[in-house]
Amino acid sequence: MSYEPRLQRNATAKISQFLHETYRTRAAYDVATEEIRLALLRLAASPKLAVSPPGPFETRPIYRFALNADGSNREVEVCFCFDVNDPGERTILITDFREV
Repeated sequence: MSYEPRLQRNATAKISQFLHETYRTRAAYDVATEEIRLALLRLAASPKLAVSPPGPFETRPIYRFALNADGSNREVEVCFCFDVNDPGERTILITDFREV
């Protein structure tokens, strides 16, 4: 069962800040943006890819993936939940983002 990913403002701000601070060229920035978009779509297609290890996201599952836009492998992760305001429960709400 596929879901639709939706970003909270906090997660959007953190992703934007990460992209601006990490990728200096427009090409690398665009590639990283597309890699994040595709990773979130993979998560939405199969939320069971996520894990729930102890740590800063203890109560919600996390999904970790790699970005390789500029040739450097960077591990990042998102924290998510199923949107309680969606009566059909077809939305994954991305609540946090960070580089690992």
